[in-house]
This record gives sequence, structure tokens and C-alpha cells, in this order.
Amino acid sequence: MEQSRPVLLVVPSLREAWDDVIAPWFDQVLPETWKRALPSLVVVPTRGQANDLKARLIAKGSSHLGLHFVTPASLGALLARDDATLRAKPEHLRLLLAIAASKMEDRPNEPEALAAKAVARAPAPL
Repeated sequence: MEQSRPVLLVVPSLREAWDDVIAPWFDQVLPETWKRALPSLVVVPTRGQANDLKARLIAKGSSHLGLHFVTPASLGALLARDDATLRAKPEHLRLLLAIAASKMEDRPNEPEALAAKAVARAPAPL
């Protein structure tokens, strides 16, 4: 069976893109998806958007058998499950980032120093 190639669809709004881009893509891949040994991945920003896409497919009379809807976080977990490499914990990475930023706060380059101060104060969003 022919292997599919990855497709990246970036759209400003799911509602606007459904008729023109997303539904035709599903129409193209769904007839063969359930026959494949591995599922086709559909990466969406949130679980709510995944549920919305599934509901749209069902309302349209299409099955999502063979599709696996994932968020970026669950995709990371899926890709890492067979990887024996130990992952750094987010809190450890934030601590290292804060330490590195605090060492740069006194730099003579003002933009770098200001950025370092901001990072040292609140590393969590990064």
C-alpha cells in the first residue's frame, strides 16, 4: 500500500476552513485510512477542536476510523513512548533558564539585560 505523505494545513479559523480545505482533505484520506496498519494523525491545538472535527465528520456521515486526533502534548507523549532517553522535567528546565538569565542580568548590553531580567522573574511561560 502506498505510504501517505505528511500534510500541514494552517488555517486562521476552523469554521472558515472547513468547506474549502479541511473537509476535502478528509474526503481524500478517509477512504484508505482504515486500511492502513498505522493510524493517520490529525494534530489540533486542543481536545475541544478534535471533538469538533469528529462531530463534523459524524454529522457529514463520515467515519473517523483510522484517524488518531492528538494535541501537541499528546503527540509529544506518543512520539516519546518508545524513546528510552530520559526527558528533563519542565520544572528543572525552568530552574536552569532562571539561573542562566540571572547570570546575564548585569550585562552591559541593555536589551539583553532587560530580557534576562524578565526571564529570571518569570521563566514559567517559556
